[in-house]
Amino acid sequence: MFDVMHRRRLAGAALFALGLTLAACNSTEPEEEPEVATMRLTIGAQTVNVNESGVVTGGPIAISANTAISVQWLKDDGSVETLVTSADFQVNVTSNNAAVVTFSRSSAFAGTLVKVAAGSSVLNFSLFHVLEGHEDFGPFPVPVTVS
Repeated sequence: MFDVMHRRRLAGAALFALGLTLAACNSTEPEEEPEVATMRLTIGAQTVNVNESGVVTGGPIAISANTAISVQWLKDDGSVETLVTSADFQVNVTSNNAAVVTFSRSSAFAGTLVKVAAGSSVLNFSLFHVLEGHEDFGPFPVPVTVS
């Protein structure tokens, strides 16, 4: 009887240890989220900033032809948020009037504003977390004038 009880205890202890080992291997730390305070848009020679409340400074965007655009994501102190990488994130840009201007992506944080016709539109910008399928910043509207 002692032998059977001893074997059961040893088997139980071994299963418990195996469970702890598997749990340790499968535990994941929560992923650190970026702390973006400002989105900096560089449109040709123009710079437009949008803060975390959606306040636009330096706008509206003004273009007269197809124009390159790039985006930087800044922390509260003005430094680049290094947690925002092209492996995990991208800028999403949508136009409320595609008859005036559209966005053509060239990389995760750059592309071209494509002039379709003269007029006014609003471009909505957001920082999209591709792997998690949600926006971490925005979307925020930025007016654009096309001449």
